[in-house]
Amino acid sequence: MRDITRHYITQPLRNYSHLNIKTKGYYDTKPQSLKAPLYPADPNVREVILAHLKEYADTVRSGFRKLAPNVTRQIWTFTLNRMTLDQCAAYLIKHYVFKSQSEQFTTQSKARIALMRRVAKPLVRKKFAKGQDTGFWPNLAAELEKLYGLHGEDTNSPGWEQWAAKIIEEDESEYTDGSTSMPPPPEDLPA
Repeated sequence: MRDITRHYITQPLRNYSHLNIKTKGYYDTKPQSLKAPLYPADPNVREVILAHLKEYADTVRSGFRKLAPNVTRQIWTFTLNRMTLDQCAAYLIKHYVFKSQSEQFTTQSKARIALMRRVAKPLVRKKFAKGQDTGFWPNLAAELEKLYGLHGEDTNSPGWEQWAAKIIEEDESEYTDGSTSMPPPPEDLPA
């Protein structure tokens, strides 16, 4: 469950608040990959697994935003370390993308990372109490709503492609030579 949940956090989703629903959808279409034969038919098993998926999704979202142990506010680390978009993508492929997937990020996935950094940039230097909502996820959701309203649902449309090219270009011009050394993410979920 961890691998699929971590994989979906790197994908170009409309809303990251309901990551568990996306993961649930995967297991609904491929229940054999869950290795819980009773999942499709037994409501009690489904309830327990769905509760775990919700917990995993919340933990993965928090860990993804932070991305590095011992650093208070981290997508923070990518921003603070001024890592290039290609460095970010390589890190995410290594530590987050489900291993059966491509070894390259799509243009839309790279654009989402650039958008996440744009949302994180004004927040990274602010002081937040431990456990305090930074506003990152709601701000990201608001930006995505605007973009989907402007460009529609088909992320392969010309409008989305133009947006992706522009935000990637802006990100690459801002983050040119960042640190490449970053520890692996913390083990956010039990194996």
